[in-house]
Amino acid sequence: MISLDLNNPKILYSLVALLLSLFLIQFILLPFFDSVERLEVEVKKKRQVHSEMVVVANQLEALRSQGQQSKGKQQQTIRSLLPWLERTTAADGLKQNVKQISSVNLQKGDLYRERATLRMERLDMQPLLHFVEKLELAPGIKVIRSDIRRGSEKKPGLTLFIELGRF
Repeated sequence: MISLDLNNPKILYSLVALLLSLFLIQFILLPFFDSVERLEVEVKKKRQVHSEMVVVANQLEALRSQGQQSKGKQQQTIRSLLPWLERTTAADGLKQNVKQISSVNLQKGDLYRERATLRMERLDMQPLLHFVEKLELAPGIKVIRSDIRRGSEKKPGLTLFIELGRF
């Protein structure tokens, strides 16, 4: 049987070295390696988010450039809102979806020269988005209020209610 003679300096130094190395391993090396692994995982996540953001930024830039090109084509002045809305819906092939176009009475102190409401039903998503984009890019026209809802079983598609103002 081995006896531990703590008076022997070799055994005492060995025990101290063993305890010190266990302390270093437990409280310094293991946390360090754990933090390195966590850091690598975080870096991987951040790189993935960055690459997704680059893709989205490129898409946004492409949409902005398309908007600028569309805006350049639409520099015509709009003299009256209702005929312009009728022409625009007809040009986009949405005239059959129009359920109501009406003028709105101007309030005293109103900022707009003219206001109108438009209600369209049974719209598909892509033509609706194209039409709303055209309204937003039109010079001198501001979308005051809009509401897009899903249709019912009787009336499939989307329903658009929008109020516009002309400066």
